[in-house]
Amino acid sequence: MFDWLGEWVPDDRSPMCERRRAAVEHLAAADRAVRQAEADRLAAAAELCQVFADTMPADEAPIDSTDDGVPPIPRYAHLEVAARLSTSARACQALLADAHTLRHRFPTVWRQAQTLDVPAWTARQLTRWCSELTAHEAAWVDRQLADRPIGGWTQARLHKLVDGLCSIAAPQLAAQQIAAAKDRRRVWIGPCDPDLTNEVWARIDAADARYLDDTVDRIAAAYADRGDTSPLDQRRARALGLLAFPARALALLHGDDPDVDKLLPRAKVYVHTTPQALASGQGIAREETLGAIPVGLLRDVLATHRIQIQPVIDLAGMAPADSYEIPHRIREAVVLRNPVEVFPGSSRAARGCDLDHTIPYCFAGPPGQTRPGNLGPLTRTVHRAKTHAGWQLRQPTPGVFDWASPLGYRYRVDPTGTHRLEDTPLE
Repeated sequence: MFDWLGEWVPDDRSPMCERRRAAVEHLAAADRAVRQAEADRLAAAAELCQVFADTMPADEAPIDSTDDGVPPIPRYAHLEVAARLSTSARACQALLADAHTLRHRFPTVWRQAQTLDVPAWTARQLTRWCSELTAHEAAWVDRQLADRPIGGWTQARLHKLVDGLCSIAAPQLAAQQIAAAKDRRRVWIGPCDPDLTNEVWARIDAADARYLDDTVDRIAAAYADRGDTSPLDQRRARALGLLAFPARALALLHGDDPDVDKLLPRAKVYVHTTPQALASGQGIAREETLGAIPVGLLRDVLATHRIQIQPVIDLAGMAPADSYEIPHRIREAVVLRNPVEVFPGSSRAARGCDLDHTIPYCFAGPPGQTRPGNLGPLTRTVHRAKTHAGWQLRQPTPGVFDWASPLGYRYRVDPTGTHRLEDTPLE
């Protein structure tokens, strides 16, 4: 039996608890009704496309779909719908195209949308994420999604997965897209506002953006070291402006006679790939913030003289710590194991979270309390809810988190996403 620190729900089922549960269930039912309505709407749109195609007059030229493998769409179907629904023709055209494409190119995701395992609006987005794939490539991506429990995933997480699958299905296309993105690089500086500030917008290489962010942070920290008490965002803005005067930035960071090598930004990059991919130069690597990258383009991402090689982290063999403070080696291991906050449904990056002791740390307790199997990334708000608001948490195995809400709802967060559990004790 899996023991919880407190009762699963209040023993007396107080009126307050029952009212709160009823309110939560009411909203949950409304949300499901919305999801069902969106799924029905998608199915109706696909059916309308088929009916219009079956009854299309000989003199009505259809519109060829831009996606490979999708039958032509009746040219004026969306106008009939727009008028009937009193909405924009463009929105109706997009709805019909998404439904038509989803039904023909992604039958697995189509079925998942109809059973509410995947929200209809997420399924529609998938057609756009894969719009440049051939019919064969799209069918392969669809088959891969059939083997993954994506029902509990957030849209952002699913997008990263689909991007990775697209890169595997069409590596040449992925390389072309990255090359084409370089043509969209630009810097734009807006007109001066009456308050004597300007907006600055830029699209630059991802590696340069990472190093720029690091350099801005370092200059902002240098301002703080010299007594600047303004908020971090303001110091970062000043730091970016100072880069317009490189000599001043160098003097601030390193004095009058800086070592040029030390001026290179330092950034820690985590790349996951296989020895076979590195040896052949073919295949896909995954970088923690950028997602899937063709192995052949890793050189561009890692273009720096200050690369720090990290050894493989062995979670099973990692020695625990006997202090409340979390050593860097353990923090890195936990964040790599759980890159996203472990609260149900969260998509917050773990690197912006605190590491929480699943079983609260006891200063008079046994040694080894600070270990990967007793830690998980949480935001401050969730941590406070766990400490003061009745949320309960257990980690039955490292990296798997079971939650109980104050009203008795139970959830499991694991590497496959968030899953609703029955309101019964765990065996």
